[in-house]
Amino acid sequence: MSNTNKKEIKSKLKLNALGYAYNDVYLFIIPFLLSLFREEFQINYVQAGLILTVHVALRSIFTLIFGYLGDKYEKKVIIASGFTCSSIFLGSLIWINNIHTIVTFLILLVIGVSTFHPLATAMVRENSKSNQRGRNLSLFLAVGVVGIIVASLLFGFLVQIWGWKTICLLFSLPGYFLVYAYLKSKKSKKNLKVEAEKEIKQGDIY
Repeated sequence: MSNTNKKEIKSKLKLNALGYAYNDVYLFIIPFLLSLFREEFQINYVQAGLILTVHVALRSIFTLIFGYLGDKYEKKVIIASGFTCSSIFLGSLIWINNIHTIVTFLILLVIGVSTFHPLATAMVRENSKSNQRGRNLSLFLAVGVVGIIVASLLFGFLVQIWGWKTICLLFSLPGYFLVYAYLKSKKSKKNLKVEAEKEIKQGDIY
């Protein structure tokens, strides 16, 4: 494998780790918001629990759908589309005052969030050598947890200063950078697993 290919692979792994950290910000902002909605919109525990249940159920369903689509179409484009969707619907909350519309937008945000986990995990596996796959996947997952921790601390601190609507707008902005980064990244020329199998076959021939 050439040095150029190694750099491209490392770049993709770093991008997926960053994407995971920020995708989990979108994912876990909904429980944070529900605690504020209970006070501002007087929703009860049953309603809050129902919103969260719908959120989790839809995420599971769309994860299956996007995992299937990722086998047929380019993964980075689907992930970029997901970040676009999440950023638009999260940022748009700044102009909305109706709880029903807010919940609808949060549900649409879930669709965008659902694109990431199955496709990025597959990309990490595809761009990892067999003897580094476990390490790369564990680092990938660990960075996602870091994203949740940072988002929790920032959200809790900043929401007291600017309010939840402004924070939603600010949190949506980095998503557009990730859209650009994914679309700009080069398409994988070869799956490392396929490449390794080809090398083994060539070795058998000679």
